[in-house]
Amino acid sequence: MTSSIEITITKDKMKAYLTIHSFSLDNDINLLAEIRKILVEKNISFGILPDVLSSIDIGAEQEKQPKKIKIAEGVHPVNGKDGYLIDESTNLSKMMPQKQVIVNFRDIIKIPSVKKGQLLAKVVPPTTGIPGRNILNESVPAKDGKSCRVRIGKNTVLKESHIYSTIDGQVSIIDSKISVFPVYEVHGDLDLKVGNIDFIGNVVIHGNIPSGYSIKAGGDIKVYGLVEDSHLEAGGSIYISGGFVASRNGKLLAFEDIKVTYINNGTVKATGNIEVESYILQSYCHANSIVCNGTIIGGILNVNSSLRANEIGNQSHTKTEIIFNENEELMTKMNHIESNISIINQDLSKLQTIVQALAIKYKSNGKLSEEELTLLKRQKITETTLNEELKTLSLELEELHCKKNGDASCIVNRFVYPNVQFTFGKYKKTTQYVSENVKIGLLNKEICEVPL
Repeated sequence: MTSSIEITITKDKMKAYLTIHSFSLDNDINLLAEIRKILVEKNISFGILPDVLSSIDIGAEQEKQPKKIKIAEGVHPVNGKDGYLIDESTNLSKMMPQKQVIVNFRDIIKIPSVKKGQLLAKVVPPTTGIPGRNILNESVPAKDGKSCRVRIGKNTVLKESHIYSTIDGQVSIIDSKISVFPVYEVHGDLDLKVGNIDFIGNVVIHGNIPSGYSIKAGGDIKVYGLVEDSHLEAGGSIYISGGFVASRNGKLLAFEDIKVTYINNGTVKATGNIEVESYILQSYCHANSIVCNGTIIGGILNVNSSLRANEIGNQSHTKTEIIFNENEELMTKMNHIESNISIINQDLSKLQTIVQALAIKYKSNGKLSEEELTLLKRQKITETTLNEELKTLSLELEELHCKKNGDASCIVNRFVYPNVQFTFGKYKKTTQYVSENVKIGLLNKEICEVPL
């Protein structure tokens, strides 16, 4: 009886499996020697598991169906760890931007105050990756960790991987930049005695802001009260413990996030996220993502990625518009790929012109010169390479087209009422009936509702 032994290698070359389909019990046949011979033929020389080989029971295996036995395994690379910050200041870690995390609304007013010379954070450098080795005894590279993305802002200094404050003030994180700003505080309502505020640091109002005022801050703005028809603009975030009521020109503009109890007839724009505790009524809101723990009625909400709400619309069928913008980063990548595809097609067209010219000459003369034959070979190689690159780019572009608006979604915990218009790029749909507990998104070029 002859032996039938199969050894397969995984695609990543990190494991090898043995399958014994049949074998002879003849003493002249050394099964282990045959296996080792095949291992050599397949260049498997690292990570062989001798205990597994020696423990194979021929008699037992003969009674069973053939099965795969792992006989070799490489050493996987260990990627380096990314650099990070160690928080040395109260609540500093909570201030670091984490767009995917919804901050507790009750914590929004807690911006840490620091003293001159106080240690804010320690920068921990990334670690180097440890290479691995596959079963063919080839080195497998590891990725080094990435440096912590943090920049030194105003009134801070970096000394030997430690970040210190150079003034008394409040910590502010703007676009991954740690700064300490001086604080301008108003102990009470904003009034004519104070007037409009334009301040380089953080602004704190311990009261209400009546109609007609303007506050511009280089850092954060926090208000312990109600904001009426006024204009607030922050280089950082805006936090309002009360609501925002605007009837004419009131606006909230923030480079980072905006958190407020409710929005009534206002214009609210944030580069980051908007979080509303109660409701949004007849307002225009524009942000990367919006979370409303209550109801959205009327107005227009312009969102880049996601929207979460308890309810959208009302029983009176008030028109409410939800618009999901096209992913700018995705669009930039698609435009870049389309540009490369256009260039490759132009190059292929030029190559085809040269090949056709040589073909005409060959038909006419019956031969080509050595230089022309060399040129023709190079053209063919270049054409093959360009076609492969074109195929790769076309597949990548197709995947990006499928992704386009695919991640954008609206999640509603309770009801979506009729006359709510959803827009995903060029696709629009207006609700005709009441839906409950649904996720709304774009699927196969169609706006669909999926029960949660």
